[in-house]
Amino acid sequence: MRTDEPPSIGLALSGGGFRATLFGLGSLWRLNEGGLLRRLTRVTSVSGGSILAGVLAHRWRQLNFVDDQADNFEQVVAQPVRNFCNQTIDISTALLGHLTPFLTSGDFLARRYARDLFGETLLRQIATPADDRAPRFIFYATNMQTGRSFRLRQDYIADYVLGISYKTEVTLARAVAASSAFPPIFSPVVVNSETGAWEKPQRELPNLDRLRRRIVLADGGIYDNMGLEALLDKVDIVLVSDAGAPFAIDETPFEDDLLQLGRVRDILIDQTRALRKR
Repeated sequence: MRTDEPPSIGLALSGGGFRATLFGLGSLWRLNEGGLLRRLTRVTSVSGGSILAGVLAHRWRQLNFVDDQADNFEQVVAQPVRNFCNQTIDISTALLGHLTPFLTSGDFLARRYARDLFGETLLRQIATPADDRAPRFIFYATNMQTGRSFRLRQDYIADYVLGISYKTEVTLARAVAASSAFPPIFSPVVVNSETGAWEKPQRELPNLDRLRRRIVLADGGIYDNMGLEALLDKVDIVLVSDAGAPFAIDETPFEDDLLQLGRVRDILIDQTRALRKR
């Protein structure tokens, strides 16, 4: 840790649906009351946590900081988040996606976020550390083609296999939709890109150009439900708002073949979360 300046602080907003959005809102509220919100240097988010991070990123410039506390946090951030979470979006979005040719549920999810929260704001247009004393916002999705974590930031999009692109334009609404596109209800969310917009990857693949042109994304929680990867070794202090459902002891687990798969999934998810925390 550096001793000549305050420690850098990173916040991970986990997935977990609207529960995670509202749980994370309480975390942000408390950080603001403690004068720490403005000191955040990185905010990573997954799924429901990305809805909250998106609102914070979109409205950061509207926050009025007095003695390191935003005195209008409730009006600027909390109220829009609570209003959005007070509605149901899954049924209509899923139906439209499955009934409309050439569009996915993810497309309609992105449209809903654009209509209610973000408009057509691009990732590169949200607040930045250099110009606005804002955190670096990193939205996590999962690349269903490469099986890797996919990062969407103010300045680039990337995954380990595809490499990094500083030139691909993505709206904030589509980034949040990709991060929260829980399959099979909301997924997939497709990001289209030009192959020339990408830097040289770490390894060459024969189908790399095709993979870069049409990127198929789904919920970031498929790969990592806490979004810790971009914080480890990058900040001095890591804070985690973990709103994942607690693992329940089951005295009488199902013996039916299909229902057993649900229990296996829960065990795998809980084990992955435990390993990430370590």
